[in-house]
Amino acid sequence: MRSGVWKGLQQVASVAELEAGMIGERTKRALAAAKERGTKPGGFRGWDATADDRARSSAALTARANEHAAAVAPIQRPPVAPSARGEANRRRLADPGRPLVATMRPQPVSGSAAL
Repeated sequence: MRSGVWKGLQQVASVAELEAGMIGERTKRALAAAKERGTKPGGFRGWDATADDRARSSAALTARANEHAAAVAPIQRPPVAPSARGEANRRRLADPGRPLVATMRPQPVSGSAAL
């Protein structure tokens, strides 16, 4: 059973390899023909935007962003006042003389955990 599956996979792989080679040859011939005609390969690459184009684009994007902001404003949460713990953490992190990581003191081990 296994050898039959393996043989089938080998055949599929060889057909795929043959097809890949044929595609490569067709592509090379098409590029050579296009070069003879004097055309550049590829599609439309756009245009060089003028300052007016960039300004209009920026205005359109800004208007769209403002519309989205207005649409989501009703569902945004109101700002929450900082909690006492959050405020203490902020003060602790702002103190340059205080270490950010608390030092841990070794705890005595007793009972069976000492073994």
